[in-house]
Amino acid sequence: MFQSYKIFLLILLGNALDHYNTALYIFLAPYLASNFLDFESEVISLIVVHSLFSSCTIIAKPVGVWFFGWLVNILDSRKVLLITLGGVAFTTFSVAIIPSYESIGIAATILLILAKVAQGFFAAGEVGISSILIFNTVKSKEFIKANSYYQCSTMIGIILASAIATIISSSTASFANWRYAFALGMLTGIIGLCLRLVIFSNSNSVNYTAYHKNVMTHQTISSKFFLLLKVSCLHGLSYITYAVPFVILDNIIPLISNISRTEILAYSNVLMYFDAAMIVAIGHIIRSNNYKIWMLLAVILFAVTIIPCFIYLPKLTLQVIILIKCWIIFCGVVFTSLLNVWLVQKVDGNKYLFIGIGYVIGCEFWGRSSIAICLALWQYFNDLIPPAIYITAVCICAVSFLFFSFNRF
Repeated sequence: MFQSYKIFLLILLGNALDHYNTALYIFLAPYLASNFLDFESEVISLIVVHSLFSSCTIIAKPVGVWFFGWLVNILDSRKVLLITLGGVAFTTFSVAIIPSYESIGIAATILLILAKVAQGFFAAGEVGISSILIFNTVKSKEFIKANSYYQCSTMIGIILASAIATIISSSTASFANWRYAFALGMLTGIIGLCLRLVIFSNSNSVNYTAYHKNVMTHQTISSKFFLLLKVSCLHGLSYITYAVPFVILDNIIPLISNISRTEILAYSNVLMYFDAAMIVAIGHIIRSNNYKIWMLLAVILFAVTIIPCFIYLPKLTLQVIILIKCWIIFCGVVFTSLLNVWLVQKVDGNKYLFIGIGYVIGCEFWGRSSIAICLALWQYFNDLIPPAIYITAVCICAVSFLFFSFNRF
C-alpha cells in the first residue's frame, strides 16, 4: 500500500508523541492553574490558563512553522524532524521541574509561559512538516486511508495523555503527581528519537523541499490572505469538534452537576478509543471523491444540534451526556478525516502555506482559543447558551467557506 512504509510509520509515531505532549497541557490544566496561578476561583483559573496557552501558541506556532519550513530547505528533512521531536520532548519535561507559584511567585507563571512558547514552536515544526510529508509517502488513491491513520495517531497520543491525567486525578497525591506526566514526555521523546535515528540512517530522504521554496514571502501571504483565512477556519472547526466533547464539556460538567472530574475523564478515555476507531472506519468506508458534500453534512448536523444539547446539559444524566459526546465525535470525525485530503486536492501550489500555516493558525486562533472563550462566556452569562451560539457561529463561517469555496488555487 505505502511507497515509503517506514517513513510513514515514523510520521505516525512522531505525531502521536507530539500530541501526547501537547494534550498534557489541556488535560492537566486544573493542576497547572492551581500550581502556577494565584486565583481563588477555579473557573477563573481555568479561563486564564487556557487563555495563556492560546496566546502563547498563537505567537509561537506560526513562527515555528515558518522557521522549520525555512530550515528544511537547508537541512535534510529527516534532521529537521529529529530537532522538532527532541525540542517538544525537552520543553515538555521542563514543566515538570518548574517550582510552584507558592515557591517563587510570578516567576513560576513566567517560566510556564516560556516553556509553552518553546513547546509550541517545536510542535509547529513537527506537525507542519509531517501533515504534508505524509501525502508524499502514499499513492493518491490512498490519501483518505493515509490521512485516517494520521488522524488516528493523533488520537493515540491524546488517549495516552488522557489516561495519564485520569490516573493522576484519581491518585491520593494528584497535586504532586502531575509532574510525572510531563517528565514522561522526555522518555517518550527519547524513544521516538532512537527509532527515527535507526530508520532514518537506513533510508533515503523524502523529497520535501518542493513545498517550501518561495512560499513564505510577504507578497504570497498578502495576495492569498483570504484563502488562508478560509483554510484556517476549517481547521479551527476541526479542532473545536474535538475540544467540545473532550475539553469544554469535561471542564463544565463537574461544575454544574454531581458528576466528578475523575468519572467524566474515565468515560472520556473510552470515547477516545471510539473516536480513533471511527477515524479508521471512515477512512475505509468513504470512497467517493465528493468530499465537500460529506463535510457540509457533518458541519450542518453539528451546528443545528449543539445549542439544544447545551441547553439541556445541566438536567441530563451521565448516560445521555455520553451519547451527546458520541454524536459530536461522529460529526467531527467525518469532517476532520476528509479535510486535509480535500485541501491537498484543491491546492495547486503553495500546499505548505495553506495546509501547514492554515492548520496552525486555525487550531490556535479558531480552535484552541474556543476553550477559553466558551468558558468565559459561560462564566460571564452564567448560561450555557452563549458558548453554544459561539460554536454555531464558527460552524456558519465554515459552511459559508465550503459553499463558496475554493476553485483551484
